[in-house]
Amino acid sequence: MKNLRLLLLSCLICFAACNTQPDNSDTTYQRRRVIKDSTEDYDGEIRGYDKDIEKNPNDTNAYYNRGGVKYFLHDYKGAIADYSKIIELNPRDTEAYNIRGLAKSKVHDYQGAIADYSKAIEINPRCAEAYYNRGQTKNDIMDYEGAMADFNKAIELNPKDDDAYNNRGLAKKSLRDYKGAIADYNKAIEIEPKNAAAYNNRGIIKDDQKDYNGAIADYSKAIEIQPEDEACAYSNRGNAKYSLKDLNGAIADYDLAIKTDPDYAEAYYYRGLTKEDLESYSEALADYNKALEIDTKYMEAFYSRGIVKIILNQRDSGCLDLNSALKLGSNDAYEAIKKYCR
Repeated sequence: MKNLRLLLLSCLICFAACNTQPDNSDTTYQRRRVIKDSTEDYDGEIRGYDKDIEKNPNDTNAYYNRGGVKYFLHDYKGAIADYSKIIELNPRDTEAYNIRGLAKSKVHDYQGAIADYSKAIEINPRCAEAYYNRGQTKNDIMDYEGAMADFNKAIELNPKDDDAYNNRGLAKKSLRDYKGAIADYNKAIEIEPKNAAAYNNRGIIKDDQKDYNGAIADYSKAIEIQPEDEACAYSNRGNAKYSLKDLNGAIADYDLAIKTDPDYAEAYYYRGLTKEDLESYSEALADYNKALEIDTKYMEAFYSRGIVKIILNQRDSGCLDLNSALKLGSNDAYEAIKKYCR
């Protein structure tokens, strides 16, 4: 599923159109070229930019490029510091506000990110990327009406933005406008037939509407487009197959989800449920153990592991798991405790 536009090269190319500063073809090329080439010696590149900044503390290109490398290295606080310096040097640099907003979102400073996108919009009201990014952040904080308004504006400014349609679809789904969400996913796919996220998201709605075969078709298309980056689609397809009682097919998809992302707790959990249905209780227990190793507050996994332990005559340990599930808010755990643990 696509989130904020995290490929910084793409961000810089898009944001360049929003920059209110005079166009400088050499500067633009340098920024894009250096970020694009930042794929191997990250530490060496950072040291090079450190030297550039030491020679000229006002070298905004060096801050841009160093911030970009830090972003790729997930040093978001370091990236924020570099883009903050650019803003200090040029308070009307729309790109810097936009990219700093992306970095702030990554450290869960959502209000700070929104403030940066809003500042970019104040400087340049026609910056579609700032509306897009602000809308995505509003989606993250469940301000779906606000997200809709921002995606509407992004689409008005850039009607060919398939990601904006896809993410507006997410907001519509959250507002229970399923027909509108599907229309947006359809439009995203029309604009970009290789938008795997739109296929996956459309599949989720079809799944919710019990159109399991339609959902499987969409998940399969997402996987076809990005087979190495669609753990979510594999897991979702497994869920649809489970609903169709194709338990072995479901397990095969959960296996693929785990192979794609070994830390995908939900795939272990759902595979455990399926194995439990097949009465492979020891294997189910192993999957619940792994899910809880990854996510120590996985309420459903505590509940299911508790039940399986009781089936395997591990009553005391199972009741401890049910109590953990209860503390996390499981109503089912309360009923199970009354039945098995009194």
